[in-house]
Amino acid sequence: MVKQNKTQNNSKITTIKLLGSTKARLEKLRSYKRETYDEILIKILEILTICKFNPERARVLLLSLDRKRRKAERIILHEDLS
Repeated sequence: MVKQNKTQNNSKITTIKLLGSTKARLEKLRSYKRETYDEILIKILEILTICKFNPERARVLLLSLDRKRRKAERIILHEDLS
């Protein structure tokens, strides 16, 4: 079942079902604490598109995103300890 709503710019918002393990994997890809699943999936799709035409550029982008993700994890960990 797909649930749809409309946003202010008339784009449809769709609810999809994910396995808990898939959701956990998406959460590990966050670059910042409040990044949405939609933003994460858009990044993944962009990287896949780039990979088709320029694998080296995609590799550099993945490394950059990984650095941002690790930095976000350190910030969250620091906030939790405070």
